Amino acid sequence: MKKAKTGESVIALLKSSMGIIFTHKLILFPFLIIAAAQFFILTILYFYPLFPLDQIFGPIVSKIWSPQYMHYPQNFVLLPKLYQYIQIPIYIFISSFFICVSISIIHKINEGLSINLRLVFEEIGRLYVHIIVASAIAFVMVWYFFSVYQPIYERALAIRSQTGMFHILKSIVVNGTSYFNLLWSVLITTLTAYVLPIIVIEKAKVFTAIWRNIVFLTGSFWQTVGIILLPSLLFMPVLWLRNVFSIEFFLPEFSFLTLIISVLLTVIIDAVIYTTLTSYYLWKIEQQTES
Repeated sequence: MKKAKTGESVIALLKSSMGIIFTHKLILFPFLIIAAAQFFILTILYFYPLFPLDQIFGPIVSKIWSPQYMHYPQNFVLLPKLYQYIQIPIYIFISSFFICVSISIIHKINEGLSINLRLVFEEIGRLYVHIIVASAIAFVMVWYFFSVYQPIYERALAIRSQTGMFHILKSIVVNGTSYFNLLWSVLITTLTAYVLPIIVIEKAKVFTAIWRNIVFLTGSFWQTVGIILLPSLLFMPVLWLRNVFSIEFFLPEFSFLTLIISVLLTVIIDAVIYTTLTSYYLWKIEQQTES
């Protein structure tokens, strides 16, 4: 049989993974915990200007930004930024752990093993330090892009031209920020795609897992890009809504609504991506073993 083209094989892998998720719904359990944690954080942020949360957030927000952000409607302007900052420790210390729980479940399903969640949590707990380090490295790579892009963004904002090439450049940089962030996140996720599966499946230490990930990517880079990019495109409408509807033209609460949608989409996208990456990694390893 002829080898499938990259696009065809990626679509087949994604379809297969969605079938695995529907058949083995336990895979979704860790992602539901992640979603619950995210909604809990969103609830806190929604009420941060009110007592008693204002006693904690008030001094911080007033000092870093301005006291006006403790009042309606400016609190909804700041809310997405606060959520973004809180995502850093949430991803490193919580989300990555539960993603690895899901990876372990997928691995056991593939091996035909029974699944005891308590034992799975204990297994992943023993790997927790390596998981945290791997997640922190991935975050630093994403943060590096932001640190490089921020001066470019600020320089673009300073452009006063209303027409011509400079105006077009300003529009691309300013309006395209969220899309560039998404593409960079896709690239970083691709470059570190198999680190967590290798840590969980092979019980490898973090730097060993990073090296094996690089070796594995040399023969699977474009398939991996496709596995991560195609589901991530589902996030594009949310980015478009954020850019089109500003607080001046829409209800301030809209920013909170887009965050709710973002949480739901992120959980779905991550479930599909990591199920596909894990299944693909296991399939490739089996192919190499058989050959």
